Amino acid sequence: MILIGNSTDIHKIIEEKNSWQKLSGMIIKSDYKIVAHSDGDIILHSIIDAILGALGVGDIGEYFSDSDPKNKNINSLTMLQKVISIMHRCGFKINNVDITFISEHIMLANYKFEMRMLLRKILNCNNVSLKATRWEENKLLVQSNCSLILKSI
Repeated sequence: MILIGNSTDIHKIIEEKNSWQKLSGMIIKSDYKIVAHSDGDIILHSIIDAILGALGVGDIGEYFSDSDPKNKNINSLTMLQKVISIMHRCGFKINNVDITFISEHIMLANYKFEMRMLLRKILNCNNVSLKATRWEENKLLVQSNCSLILKSI
C-alpha cells in the first residue's frame, strides 16, 4: 500500500546580518532569520506535515502547538523524529520526498547537496529531491513545499 502526502509551510523573515538559520536539520549562514515559535526549520516542518497528512493523523500544529510553552524554540529534528516514530508504528516508511524551497533572501545553492545528503540519512530514504527557487520580487517570506510517498513496511 502507498500513501501520498503534501504540505506547505510559509513564514515571514526578518533581516538580521551575520546570522544563522536551521534548514534541513543543518545550520546555514544568512542575513535573514525565519520568524517562528520553534527553530524555524520550515523544510523539516513541511516534511513533518506531509507525513502526518499522508497517514491521516492530523497536522504539525496538533502535535507541536505554538501555544504550548514547551514547544518554544523546539528543535525541528526532535519533532521529525517523533513523527517518524508515529509513521513506523503505523507500518510505513518513506519511499521518496520532493521538496521545493522558495526564498528571495535565503539562498541554498551552497548548501543543497549537503542538505540532501543529510535528509537522506535522517529519513532513511535515498530518493530525496531538494530544489530551491526565488520569488523574483522582494518578498520577506520563505516557503517550503513537500510531496512524498509512504509505502508499507
